[in-house]
Amino acid sequence: MTEFLTITFATFLSEDLTCITTGILIKESKISAGLSVFACTMGIYLGDLILFYLGFFFHKGLKSLNKFKNIFEYKLFRKYENDLDKHFVKVIFISRFMPGTRLPVYLIAGATGKYLWKFPFYSFIACIVWTPLLIGLAYLYSDTILNFYNNKIHNRFVELGVND
Repeated sequence: MTEFLTITFATFLSEDLTCITTGILIKESKISAGLSVFACTMGIYLGDLILFYLGFFFHKGLKSLNKFKNIFEYKLFRKYENDLDKHFVKVIFISRFMPGTRLPVYLIAGATGKYLWKFPFYSFIACIVWTPLLIGLAYLYSDTILNFYNNKIHNRFVELGVND
């Protein structure tokens, strides 16, 4: 149970890093594959729902924050809304596979107030496809990933970044 909750909540901090770490730990037989993939999937799905419902319930408050002002500017928001109306399923699936796009897409989808049943369904389908795929790739390439992070040259670049 601890393993499940740890993985689930770790996805709230970093979905990608949690999935990659999960794939490596499965490869090293340190955690259960089925339970871990399920925990990642559920954590990611819950995170998606949180973003969507933040947009739904708090879009008026988000409009006042400098970071989100551009997203909720009336003409631009209407353009996004029209695009979602035309390509909703594609946008949800593409945003699942493109890092950095989920926050604005899910907030806007929620803020429109239109997709209360559609979003949870298609987001869940996207999570079921994407999460095992990423964990599986991490599983297959775990040796390469670990070699990269254990490499002295990589560590020097990390030191440079930390020391700047």
